[in-house]
Amino acid sequence: KEQLDTKVYRGEVEQNGIKQNGAEQDTDPILLEVQALVAADEYGLAIELINELLGNETRAAVLSLWTRIDLEVAKGMYTYNLGDKDEALEVFLEVEQKLDKVEADSMQSEGLSLTRLAEKRDNVYWVIAQSYYAMNEPALAVNYFEKIVALDGSYSRAAANYIQALKAD
Repeated sequence: KEQLDTKVYRGEVEQNGIKQNGAEQDTDPILLEVQALVAADEYGLAIELINELLGNETRAAVLSLWTRIDLEVAKGMYTYNLGDKDEALEVFLEVEQKLDKVEADSMQSEGLSLTRLAEKRDNVYWVIAQSYYAMNEPALAVNYFEKIVALDGSYSRAAANYIQALKAD
């Protein structure tokens, strides 16, 4: 597949015209602004807006952890869709490291939704696996597809199908 799909199809719930994965979640208005740019095929402008938001400590500080993660994943997806798969993969792998840190930090404190962490990890593993698959790195793709299956989240059935197909080759 040439581009990463920017829509969520599995386990989605529609609320106020916004498709969301899983239980009811508040959508940060800035995500809506980024999505509007993407809907207008303005991936470059969406990336610029994300870079501006995340690069400005004052603005980034008011965003929730999950919104920042969503913005970073979106940046990677839009970068990928503009044709720079290597840069996109780098972004996705950085997000994976941030999720590892969030998980490690959560062991120290209460209050972090491990369900939400698993949902984010499921999504990040999916885009990493898809990136490796598109870059003709089947062993690395299978590694991430297996992580997805282990999470048993929204992408697990599709990941299992990829594993079966890749191991048959």
